[in-house]
Amino acid sequence: MLSPTSNSNSSTGDFIELKFWLYSQLTSEAIVLENLSIVAAGNTEQAISVAVWKSQNAETVLDGGGSDEPAKIYSLYPDYGFEFTLGMTGYSATAALNTVETPATLLALHSTYYESGATPATNIVTDTLTSATTITTLTADTQSLIVVRIWIEGWDAQTVNDILASTFDISFVFGLRIPS
Repeated sequence: MLSPTSNSNSSTGDFIELKFWLYSQLTSEAIVLENLSIVAAGNTEQAISVAVWKSQNAETVLDGGGSDEPAKIYSLYPDYGFEFTLGMTGYSATAALNTVETPATLLALHSTYYESGATPATNIVTDTLTSATTITTLTADTQSLIVVRIWIEGWDAQTVNDILASTFDISFVFGLRIPS
């Protein structure tokens, strides 16, 4: 969980944040995430997630107003099967909740990215562009600020301490899903 005092883009930050200005000359251009790739040593890539959302548009950024759209979450291994077990810090013999109660509900919040030729996986990847989750729809002749946050969530069952010293490569593309 990110704290209000998070310092992004630093060695002590909780996330890496990137911002992109996108501009469209046409109407109704839906933006999707394509070709998400995360390469890391060991199982570290299983703990890396990406949140993408449209922030304020150019006009509201200049006057300090505007509101963000809901974030879309992408990962290669959305896993909510975490459980505190006997001996782990956080385990409680008297607590009613040592596991995530509704992993399927949390999984449904994940978004689907597009990759040509991919083997479709529910809430992860699709090989059909029209099935990819729309990040936002651009408005003609209006700049749109797209925010990307990358973080290591580090709480699922496959995460090990290797993530503390790990490095990783991540790549993705913003693509257009033009209406037919």
